Amino acid sequence: MNLASGQYFGNSLNAVENELLKLCITKHGKETSIEKHHHENTYLSVLFSGSYIEDGDGVTQCISAGDALFRPKGYEHKNSFIETQGICFNIEFKPKWFNLQHHKQDDVRLRKFKASKYPALYKLLLNVKYGEDTNTVFEHVYDWYSDFTTSKQITGSKQWVNEVIAALNDEIGEFHSLESLAHNVNVHPVYLSRAFKIQQGCTVGEFQLRLKIDRALDLLLNSSKCISAISFETGFYDDSHFIRSFKSVYGVPPHRFRNILRG
Repeated sequence: MNLASGQYFGNSLNAVENELLKLCITKHGKETSIEKHHHENTYLSVLFSGSYIEDGDGVTQCISAGDALFRPKGYEHKNSFIETQGICFNIEFKPKWFNLQHHKQDDVRLRKFKASKYPALYKLLLNVKYGEDTNTVFEHVYDWYSDFTTSKQITGSKQWVNEVIAALNDEIGEFHSLESLAHNVNVHPVYLSRAFKIQQGCTVGEFQLRLKIDRALDLLLNSSKCISAISFETGFYDDSHFIRSFKSVYGVPPHRFRNILRG
């Protein structure tokens, strides 16, 4: 089954559109099965609530809240919302969009990633849901697409920077000072700070905070843990520090964020 431009399964909750893009929030009921189909245009689908099984190109995978799939036009797949209902946020890229880009629509490949890597996607969802200025909405898409399709070249890679990254990933529930990290890899803190920013494009503190917020986001979407428990598990000083940090990234406090996405 071919879905023409602007067509989606499920109930459409909100939508904005121009000649280049269509952004749409869709809701899918529990125990809903969507037959094999493909879309006429390339599109991004982000699951913000629930979970589903996707079968496509001989690969079966479970899609959980927070997962995003960038699907090329013509990609055949079918979906099953088995245990829970689901809410998806879709960004459809019309042919004219690719006329303004440096690559063709036919060059797009299937990609799966965590939406938390791009906070702009959550800001987009909130903007569409609450009817913010459409010009601002489309600007957010341009910013996200630029980040998504730009490959940053990393030079001067150091093995001990990778060791620091591994430690931060493995111990999200802890707070690591620059001094303690430098001591663990036996380099001077100033040298670590400089090399880390060259290799990662951000400071150690910014990187560590992003990991904690990403983990907190996953818990907000996929668990019923309270804000205090999430704050503790992700190693923030206290609840207020967690709330301020989360709001600085997503524009709303974590409890409101969770209620919006589940409401």
